[in-house]
Amino acid sequence: MISVVTYGRNDGHGYNLAKRAAISFNCMAELLEDPDDEIIFVDCNSEDDYATFPESIADTLTEKACSKLRTFRIRRSLYLERNQGSRLPLLESLSRNVGLRRANPRNRWVLSTNPDMLFVPRNGRTLTSLVKDLPDGYYATPRYELPESLWESFDRSNPRQTLEEMRKRNGDPRLHLAVRSDSWNGYDAPGDFQLMPLRDAIAIGGFHEGMVRGWHVDSNLAKRMSLLYQRPADLLHEEIFAYHMMHLRMLTSGHTGRAGREANSLKAFVDRATTQIPEDQPADWGLPERPIEEIRLDTQRRPFWLLGEPDNSDGHSPADETIEFAEYHTQQEANMSWHASLERIQFYLANAFDYLPSGLKVWVWSGNAGFQDFMSRVAQNKKWEISIVRYSAHGKTSVNPELGEGVGDLCIFDFTVHFLPRASPEEFGKLRANFQTSLVAELTTLSYRVSAASPKRSPTLYCLGVGFTELEGFLASVTPDWDQVPLALGFRRGRFSSSDRNSRLGEFVKWQSARVRMAARLRGEKSVSHKVALECLRFLGRFGKGV
Repeated sequence: MISVVTYGRNDGHGYNLAKRAAISFNCMAELLEDPDDEIIFVDCNSEDDYATFPESIADTLTEKACSKLRTFRIRRSLYLERNQGSRLPLLESLSRNVGLRRANPRNRWVLSTNPDMLFVPRNGRTLTSLVKDLPDGYYATPRYELPESLWESFDRSNPRQTLEEMRKRNGDPRLHLAVRSDSWNGYDAPGDFQLMPLRDAIAIGGFHEGMVRGWHVDSNLAKRMSLLYQRPADLLHEEIFAYHMMHLRMLTSGHTGRAGREANSLKAFVDRATTQIPEDQPADWGLPERPIEEIRLDTQRRPFWLLGEPDNSDGHSPADETIEFAEYHTQQEANMSWHASLERIQFYLANAFDYLPSGLKVWVWSGNAGFQDFMSRVAQNKKWEISIVRYSAHGKTSVNPELGEGVGDLCIFDFTVHFLPRASPEEFGKLRANFQTSLVAELTTLSYRVSAASPKRSPTLYCLGVGFTELEGFLASVTPDWDQVPLALGFRRGRFSSSDRNSRLGEFVKWQSARVRMAARLRGEKSVSHKVALECLRFLGRFGKGV
């Protein structure tokens, strides 16, 4: 019967967003009766390693809300492709259109709204029964403001109680000021309740995707719907109360004076709108042919970190293990991380990878067969394209497939040395130094390639087994952009420093110089000035041209 379309992102926008949205989703679901009824949430531009917003609050949603809620995820890469230089962290028109294009075609009606609205139909009706016998048209209703102290007192997991409480307040004059607007809008803030036939919303091209700044997206749609029907908005103030859960305790970008100055032009997009379909609307508005991830909350999601679980096939429970202690605070224990537990590292890496998208290019440098196998399983599960540079005690053994000239999305350097054979301390030290020196050289070259490629987003770099080691100091000295993650994770995470064309050469000569000095330290050498000079000259000859 009806598809409710809304959008947002996992960013805590405004005061106590999690509770506002949970109240809204749970109460909306309570008002939907038809099996085809649905709530569509389009999650736009949440950080790639975040859960979508509905996933992040799923434990506070009722069973009915989870069954009615469909979430579509617009990833960062797609947002950047379509944002037309917008400064906003999400795109309203594109998000709503993605929802329109994927709404249940068996539903006659679509309600475009926001995830902090509380609807209370009169006389105990539901949204389904309200729209059942309505004639075709564009419908509006006033938005009433619900103060924080009131909605925050509600139990988010008890929508029936919330709706009953609000029905008792239907006669409260303090809450009910209906602010009229232009005839096509009907009332002020029309975007919180825009009801129309789904087929007509699609017929006029949905929301105007050229409007990539704040405000007036709703008024543009209302104006074009009035052109379609050749009449003002039809009014539903006698049929339903629409309450907006205020969040002014924390001002958002939309509540500042600057927001009004940087809004979409009211004159250009509303007053001068004369066609039902925007003239510059892209042919693929709403991306109907593009694969968009859909997340359902009514099916159990397998925690991705289970890929990092140890093998307990012998019946031995991890609960029986004793606590491991590490003395990282003493100089004698420096470089212990080179022997860090790969099972523990994999456990935390799987957590970091949990919500990352499919299709990533992942590059791995490692000598440990178990870790190589783990990353291969991750790549298969996530549908990533993976290239692994494999090492043995005698050096690099294979690259499968070739890395090519591009830049990976994730670059993982495994500096742990579990794969090296047992030998005398002197022999083992030599093997370790040769291996880690080779990885440092690879990392140095990769850093240049990343800078030369000038990607929109720097690849995420993981270095395993470098915490509280000589290598950690080297990495910190050549690039400052490292996250401060706990030592227990077993890895450092960061991004390559970006640099402009003029500073690139000097920066990477610095890399080469630091790399040679680090290699000398790993091998126990003292005087290396001549080697530094020779390596820098080789670097200039190899990469200096055209920089």
